[in-house]
Amino acid sequence: YLAGIVLALLFATPVFGQGLKAFKLKNGLSVYIWEDASKSDVFGLVAVRAGSINEPEEYTGLAHYLEHVMFKGTDQIGALDWAQEQPIYNEIIAKYDQRAAETDPEKLKAIDTEINELTRQAGAISLPTEYSNLMESIGAKGVNAGTTYDYTYYYSSFPAYQVNKWLEISSQRFINPVFRSFQPELENVYEEYNRSQDNPQQAISSFFLSKAFEGHPYSRDIIGLPEHLKNPQLSKLIEFYNTWYVPENMVLVLVGNINAQQVARRIAGSFGRLQAKPLPQRKTYPDLRIEERKQYTAKVGPYPQVYMVFPGVPAGHADENALDIALSLLSNSSQTGTLDKLTLDGELTAGGTYAQTFREQGRSVVVAIPLYDESQRRWESNKSAEKKTLEAIERIAHGEFEDWKIEAIKAEMCRNFDLAMESNEQKANILMDAFINDKDLNRVLGYKDEIMAVTTDDVKRVASQYLNADHYIALYIEQGKPKKDGKIQKPDYKPVEPPVGKQSLYATQLKSMPIGQVEEKFIDFSNVQVKPLNDRSKMYYTPNTENNIFRLVLQYGAGTDVFPKLDVAANLMNNAGVMGFYEPQGLKEELSKLNATCYVTANDNYLTVVMEGYDQTLTQACQLLSRQILMPKLDDKQLGQLKGNILATRQQRKDNVSMLNDALRQYLLYGEKSDYINELTDKEVVELQIS
Repeated sequence: YLAGIVLALLFATPVFGQGLKAFKLKNGLSVYIWEDASKSDVFGLVAVRAGSINEPEEYTGLAHYLEHVMFKGTDQIGALDWAQEQPIYNEIIAKYDQRAAETDPEKLKAIDTEINELTRQAGAISLPTEYSNLMESIGAKGVNAGTTYDYTYYYSSFPAYQVNKWLEISSQRFINPVFRSFQPELENVYEEYNRSQDNPQQAISSFFLSKAFEGHPYSRDIIGLPEHLKNPQLSKLIEFYNTWYVPENMVLVLVGNINAQQVARRIAGSFGRLQAKPLPQRKTYPDLRIEERKQYTAKVGPYPQVYMVFPGVPAGHADENALDIALSLLSNSSQTGTLDKLTLDGELTAGGTYAQTFREQGRSVVVAIPLYDESQRRWESNKSAEKKTLEAIERIAHGEFEDWKIEAIKAEMCRNFDLAMESNEQKANILMDAFINDKDLNRVLGYKDEIMAVTTDDVKRVASQYLNADHYIALYIEQGKPKKDGKIQKPDYKPVEPPVGKQSLYATQLKSMPIGQVEEKFIDFSNVQVKPLNDRSKMYYTPNTENNIFRLVLQYGAGTDVFPKLDVAANLMNNAGVMGFYEPQGLKEELSKLNATCYVTANDNYLTVVMEGYDQTLTQACQLLSRQILMPKLDDKQLGQLKGNILATRQQRKDNVSMLNDALRQYLLYGEKSDYINELTDKEVVELQIS
């Protein structure tokens, strides 16, 4: 039956679409296969259109916790004696239900002890790590999973000749899964939650989501509320799985060195075993209406910043592309936007935009960080940053922009799409996004055509409609430490002692499965051409066989170990113009017209210049780059802004757990040569001059 389905549903698509096949199994599971014989491996994922928004309000955190225990095996994977283990497993489920109904602390402690003893008994006759071990045994790499608001996905790459085993293991995990080690896995979730309590960016994100999506499950953290994490119920987890993990709600995506016709029957034989069930009913929520400017303040950030939240659109909306372009007119990677100009001119420390696009709702977000005055060692106010930013927004909302900028932004969006087509994983993610958000695959493959079809009038319309200066939420992040909900104390359980040197019958049988024969592709370094440029420099060149995009890398053999101020110089070059010809943004606009981007970085050993663009404009882009390198236009205001950034970062890093972690890591690795020890002193930073 499957061959007929495949033939009936093949997509006859242009350009990248020739290798894409899409069909459904009888049980309702969608299958997307993107053939690319030029690759040596395959990237595979299984996604479920269920995430944290689908959890009952009284049991948050289920989707994320389920993702964790989906690695613990089934009644076959990891089962040494399922007949003996099953009654223990059922008793553990019942004990958690009993625990949920109990309030007396002493009785709760007693139940936890009983669960721990039962978990140890089950652990002596099972192998919770066998799934991961089996995947590793077939050469799978990056075996992992992720939970979002709208979906959960499980993924890895694997050798093309192991496709039969990968399909077998990956489908078996969804057939009668057993959520072993539920109690020990709680410790991992608790640790993940506790780490988030020390992360200021997590505090900012939580504050943002709580106001930007007020009244919707998007407003709460994916990991779940602490009171729910402290009172888990295994039965609720099983109920969530049985409700949402149904074939009609799932997609299998395979991208890379794979032949759809050859694996179609194998897919039907493996994933076709999943039992067909009806789709669950989804709750609906009204979209948040922003009728006027509203302001909320939270002292949770390492430095002040303003989030300006405007209405947006859900994924797949007809205005999505035009709105992305409108936001890019404010800020983009080429730094040609009205908000970018404020940063380049030293009016803001930084600014940016993004579309917070979910399956059900979306927001348009503009972020601005006030200027740090390095002479007075203080930040400008969030109010002043908002005022400057609003003026930049109003220019776009009123249609005050050149047509060529729209064309340049569209061209860059198409270039980014072409670059994504070079990666198995990115192509798989594009296909997964299409399934999750009910996007037509032909529209996905025609992305570039859709982008180029967006007109100036379209952009002006959405800019006026969505970026209304009277209808937005202003979120002021002020300096301060977030109020922690309190870390969850990890219980003191006796550890599980798994059996050593044993494997399940399933593992034995899997290892005897034959592997396929696939012609593998490897990188041929003989294709690299080498040409001397002078006595000390060489050029290495290799053609891009994927598309007509070039990537030029200039690497100088000296870094901050030799020139301690080099990283400051590199950052200045990122915002430099050309002396006598271009102001900083003027040069960026010229590069943008050529659909080229350029950036400079410095590390301990190298100064690196990277430029990307299309082959046809390589010569012109190189001419602009060489003029900038030879005659950079720098000014003291830019240097003052950069010095302010350095000093402001140092001011707050003692309270930044991530920075402290990095400092300790560097000290362990490099000792007295750590970047934190060898950095410029505050006095040296203040005394920096362009000349």
